[in-house]
Amino acid sequence: MHIFDPSSQAPLIGLIALGLLPPEQVPAAHELTQLHFNRKQWSQFIDLLILWLGGLGRLAKLSMAEVFMVTCITAYWRWHQHATVSKTCSLEA
Repeated sequence: MHIFDPSSQAPLIGLIALGLLPPEQVPAAHELTQLHFNRKQWSQFIDLLILWLGGLGRLAKLSMAEVFMVTCITAYWRWHQHATVSKTCSLEA
């Protein structure tokens, strides 16, 4: 399994920025360089993540849930005036 490293995209991004790689060829370049996970790699990643999370204690799981909720509330508070966020979070039908 390849480890996805965002810094490994730098040469490809450089080629795109310099105009040496046309935009229509970017998907083929991603496929050739394997800079993204395929279906099997995503499955392996999710399996390992679930296994790791299952091994955590109750307090760690509760703490992760609390951090997630605080992050969501903070993000809403920060960007609630943004059009997309306000439409997404609107309680009106």
